[in-house]
Amino acid sequence: MSAVSEHDWLFFCEKAVRSTGTAGATSAFFEMVSAVAPICELTGWVWQAPENPRLIVHSGRNPLSGEIIRRYISRYFTFDPAYHTIRNTSHTEWINLRVHPDSISNYQYLNDCYLRPAVVEKLTLARWAENGWFVLNLYRDSSWGCFSNEEQERIAALSHLLLPLLRKHYQLTAESPKLGTKRQARIEEMTQRIAALDAKLTKRQCAVCARTAAGLTARTIAQDLGIKVSSVLTYRRRAYERLSISSGYELAALLMR
Repeated sequence: MSAVSEHDWLFFCEKAVRSTGTAGATSAFFEMVSAVAPICELTGWVWQAPENPRLIVHSGRNPLSGEIIRRYISRYFTFDPAYHTIRNTSHTEWINLRVHPDSISNYQYLNDCYLRPAVVEKLTLARWAENGWFVLNLYRDSSWGCFSNEEQERIAALSHLLLPLLRKHYQLTAESPKLGTKRQARIEEMTQRIAALDAKLTKRQCAVCARTAAGLTARTIAQDLGIKVSSVLTYRRRAYERLSISSGYELAALLMR
């Protein structure tokens, strides 16, 4: 693949910078990498040992990727060769690692995350900042084949801009997922009250409304439930329609009756 023109390159860079901290960052990061080398999926993480990796951005064309990511977080991340490299790398170094299916020792991880989605290679780039590793995973499936050495070099150069942007996006959007026992109790209370309304809300609509009533922002709700902010807004709007209300104030009043 030939390099993009300087004009196009500046366009993708500027778009990624402008989108950092917004809902458009995921697609902007994906387009920025794709301008250098075609990919089928992109994930961005922060790894703060000893906790599980925390997803920051994700974009890809596999409709099952959400389930794959959930399994990776809950079951497989310790089998990832990148995990062991990150654990054993000095905080002053940058990581640029190619992971192939034949380097995966755990068959379930191999099957679920590589063989079924036809992934032939993952390129992992990472740098340490403050108290965690910011990690970018780029995937190629059988339709594209493995990264060439030239593509890897281009992406490595790109990572010196993209990884700091990933960190900045995290700083601008992340709110602690540890809501605390008092707030969790409040959410449980609101969930019970919403269920008592018998408005036939879906489980997700109920979860969003309970957290809204407990005082969480849409961004925090999205992080707590592992969904997009846009999805939170959609679930909330549809729930409000079923409840015949139009705002959080009306929701609170409804639940306090």
